Amino acid sequence: MIQAELDRKRGYGKLADVLEGEAKEDFEDAQTIVKRLVELGYTPQPAADALPIYTDIKEQLESTYQGFIGENEGALDRLAALFDDDYTTRKMIQTFIVEEAGHKLWLEKHLGLIKDIGMENYLIEQIGQVND
Repeated sequence: MIQAELDRKRGYGKLADVLEGEAKEDFEDAQTIVKRLVELGYTPQPAADALPIYTDIKEQLESTYQGFIGENEGALDRLAALFDDDYTTRKMIQTFIVEEAGHKLWLEKHLGLIKDIGMENYLIEQIGQVND
């Protein structure tokens, strides 16, 4: 949400709308996971990692994309496999996997656009709001 608001303040409303939507989705997913953990008898332990704030949008997109590849690739699938005997939890994780795959494709598309049309033209495309 912080990055979305910073991008919006800089005039990149379309990008901010996407980031805000992702943040809301992630928060809803976290709520669902916490509820499920409590149902299973666990007491979730909050932990917060400091997240970087970006002023360079290409760096922002690349960094987010890096979270999906390399050693992280397939991590959610491996997590879902741990719950083969728990349909509800496995289904919840699989739904999250589908959502994250969509975000990864969005990042690939936008990094490709930057490569194809250049950063300045990409930023021009991100000005305004989705509802314009």
